[in-house]
Amino acid sequence: MMTLLSTFHRRFRKFTQLLERPSLLALHKKGVSPDTFDRFSGRWITSAGFRTIIDIGANRGQFTHLTHALLPEADIFAFEPLPDLYQLLAESTNGVSSIKTFNVGLGRQEGELTFYRNRYADSSSFRPMADLHKQQFPFTDGLDTPLTVPVRTLDAVLGGNELKEKILVKIDVQGFENEVIAGGQAVLDRAAMVIMEVSFQPLYLGAPNFDEIYSTMRDRGYFFQGFVDQLIGPLDGAALQGDAIFAR
Repeated sequence: MMTLLSTFHRRFRKFTQLLERPSLLALHKKGVSPDTFDRFSGRWITSAGFRTIIDIGANRGQFTHLTHALLPEADIFAFEPLPDLYQLLAESTNGVSSIKTFNVGLGRQEGELTFYRNRYADSSSFRPMADLHKQQFPFTDGLDTPLTVPVRTLDAVLGGNELKEKILVKIDVQGFENEVIAGGQAVLDRAAMVIMEVSFQPLYLGAPNFDEIYSTMRDRGYFFQGFVDQLIGPLDGAALQGDAIFAR
């Protein structure tokens, strides 16, 4: 009974937040929750002077829409490899001149790679899913459909652009982080902040863990500022992933 009451309370609170703040309702329809908006709407984002946003692993455009609402003057470059999700991203940003979208994956080198499209789109990745992922989230087990997608490097796409500084980069690529970094060193060397989903436990085969990403980012001149949010495993309550903040 207490669990049901707690769930009802959270849903009621979310409903009242949306009613009281119409701007949140518009974002909610684009996949942005009130909690996510509140986490990112602090001065650490809104007053940092970001003029370029690079959204890698844009999905349907949740982070793109969020940052456009918070920083309407910023240029946004959004990358999504899955054709169906990219279509939603492109349609929802159509007519917004400051947002440019790319239907490609980003990696270490240019070409084509197999992408494992999961029925639960947020779990899709260039890397095969590990057993731990399937155990923690059984609804993703056995639902991968391999497809071939084009891959570019971040430097090849944006390295020659006159990007306005300061630059904020968000990377959410389900275990492919080290490959994105390797192909985007010139752009990342100009970025003031990187928000990157990192893993504490092996959710994808061959994926780097937090320690590896932390070392890589430290070597590139960033320092770790903490986490925006963490994903807790429903099976045992262990922390599985976190959205890490790396800043100059």
